Amino acid sequence: EQDLTEMENVSKRWSSDMKSDSWLSKNTRPLTLIYLTLASTILMILDSFHSLLFDVDTAWVELLKTLLITVYVAYFGSRGAEKITKINK
Repeated sequence: EQDLTEMENVSKRWSSDMKSDSWLSKNTRPLTLIYLTLASTILMILDSFHSLLFDVDTAWVELLKTLLITVYVAYFGSRGAEKITKINK
């Protein structure tokens, strides 16, 4: 129940962002999602080339992985929770 309440509050904040006239406030989350996805994909591609001497510290990989998981769960999970709460009402 607490998770649903939290997701509802996040959805309300996102709704107010969408009503804003600012382009940046409307597109911050999608741009963050795109950036983190591209950064992860580029690192995976660079890592697959064994001939390149390209080494990323594991701390940066873990940080990127944590951020990406958090953004995906928040972005897509909250949309699912929003739909569930609309169905239950």
